[in-house]
Amino acid sequence: MINSQGKQLKTLSFVKRWDHHTQSGGYDRLADYIDAEILTIKELPYLRLQERGVTQKMIRLFMPDSHYSNHYNLKNLLAENQIVKKVKTQSLSLVHAFYAEDQLNRILSERNKLKAALTGTLHLPVESHFIQRLIRADKIKRYKELDSIIVLSSGMVSEIKHYTGNPEVYFVPHGIDVQSFTPPHHFSEKPDKLFTVLTVGRHARDWETFSKVVKSLENYSDRIKFTAVLPEKIGQSLQRSLNINTYSSIPESRLIELYHEADLLYMPLTYATANNSILEAMACGTPVLSTNTGGIPDYVNKHCSWLVPEKDVSKTAELILSLSQNLPIVKQASCEARKQALEFDWVKIASQVLDVYQNAWQRWRHH
Repeated sequence: MINSQGKQLKTLSFVKRWDHHTQSGGYDRLADYIDAEILTIKELPYLRLQERGVTQKMIRLFMPDSHYSNHYNLKNLLAENQIVKKVKTQSLSLVHAFYAEDQLNRILSERNKLKAALTGTLHLPVESHFIQRLIRADKIKRYKELDSIIVLSSGMVSEIKHYTGNPEVYFVPHGIDVQSFTPPHHFSEKPDKLFTVLTVGRHARDWETFSKVVKSLENYSDRIKFTAVLPEKIGQSLQRSLNINTYSSIPESRLIELYHEADLLYMPLTYATANNSILEAMACGTPVLSTNTGGIPDYVNKHCSWLVPEKDVSKTAELILSLSQNLPIVKQASCEARKQALEFDWVKIASQVLDVYQNAWQRWRHH
């Protein structure tokens, strides 16, 4: 990326990898589409047992502000120290923290020590517990130290500008690897011919509403089948009261097969900005039924999805039943889902991110 002086803008992607994300999914994949050095927070075996114990307490004792970073631990502190050194020794122009809520603390508190522009992506919506805690403690203004903020839903732009006092807030959507997540190459008739409803993930999922919807459709088990990919403990709990098939810790290839086998992805949510599972499903040609909340309307459209009010069990169950009786509508929505997912190809998203970098660098340079 070329700056206004005609020189190459040297950037560093400060990446965090979540274990529950698929190999080809997750926000960290953005780094593969940007010409930047990559620093990833890695698990250090000898620290795992200490992170939530003495080490965590020591960090908060000597760095009180770390209490206002989400999931902040020794790995993040060591990484921040490393970044400050890298910027100095390698003359980096910009640092992008992919999960600003989790990764940044010292750099925010000692912003003058980082001699480069600083961009951060905020994933959590304002209504989340963590952001609400920052607002109550008047600590959300820490993010004013960022030269630009990327948010993953359009509704967050005005809210984050308001609470942080930072005018440089940009909505750049989450992306998806449309080469790894693709529709099936060949159509194959399902042996059981049941209308298959798939649910995937764990974060901010509304399991209470999910359970009520499944129970309300129990009399149609000869027509509708529910499948869920979720953590094992949650799966075991749901299976005790619901007639569903569950999977846990499966490889990406099997998850893609389940997206292909599903007629519909059902995602009941308590809140959301972006949703990785929705993007994966659409890229695989699976239409979406989800909660009309947060950033979900930014990622789907009326041609490939159906949105229902929060906790509306009756409307959700009626819609699933209706769709199970109208397969041509579902098939058309499947084609539209893939088209919609292509709008979020990481190649397109990376281009938008680079524009934000340019603005951030200009702001820092003239600060």
